[in-house]
Amino acid sequence: MTSLRVRARGVRRVLALAGLLVAVPASAQRVRLEIRPQVGDTIHMQLDQEIEMNSSSPEASGAGPKSMIGSTHMRTRAIPLRRLVSGTLVLAVTDSVAIAPMSGTRLAATPRPVEGARMTMIVKLDGGMEVIDTGEHDGETSPFFAPTPPMLPDAAVNVGGRWTRSLDLPIGIGSGGMARVQANFRLDSLSGNGDIAYITMNGTLSRIGTPSRGGGSQRSTGTLSGRMQLDRRLGWITDTYLVLNVRTVITAGQPGSQAAQVQMKVTQRLRAMRGS
Repeated sequence: MTSLRVRARGVRRVLALAGLLVAVPASAQRVRLEIRPQVGDTIHMQLDQEIEMNSSSPEASGAGPKSMIGSTHMRTRAIPLRRLVSGTLVLAVTDSVAIAPMSGTRLAATPRPVEGARMTMIVKLDGGMEVIDTGEHDGETSPFFAPTPPMLPDAAVNVGGRWTRSLDLPIGIGSGGMARVQANFRLDSLSGNGDIAYITMNGTLSRIGTPSRGGGSQRSTGTLSGRMQLDRRLGWITDTYLVLNVRTVITAGQPGSQAAQVQMKVTQRLRAMRGS
């Protein structure tokens, strides 16, 4: 009889402990946010990007502000080949690219050599990408598969958790090329089953270009905002929306000359889904 009572108490304790574990809300659980696609999957991606630029130059007499808009639309596939300790070896294939240049001309397809281009890269757990084989691009990194910085945290986080990353982004003005963004990320929420992680981001950029031989310089400041969704079951970021606003002041370095200003807005949407 005593033995039965002891067993009953033990069962009740186990059930009580199980109840406590079940009662822990998802927001209190720490989760890992990682890029870890399954070998054998094919992930289809679509990138839509628009760049809007407005420039003004006091030196151009009679000329008002100039506005230009360009866009890029691209479809690609990511095919995981092999799991690595630090990430996944992935084959990336460009299916189609269409570009409307900044001149505002009609959208036109890019030359055929770009479509069908293949590239092998290592996609790391934190989202960073490193191109290791550019195929027919003769060792040069294709502009459509440029290395990307890591955006996910190194350690597990809970809902409301924050982390910071430094992102080197192309700003496309003058010869400077790149600007560093200090980006702040936050895990806003998880879906009911915890498969989808909803993340928001914001940050600031500041860059002072190297003075030219004539003494001119350029200074860029701006902001980054956006959101993304990580499908933890798929092991891939399935939706990203970014807005980058940059203001650049360009000085000629000549006495009495006035600075020119360029305002640039980049809007980017990248969506992904598992396919065949």
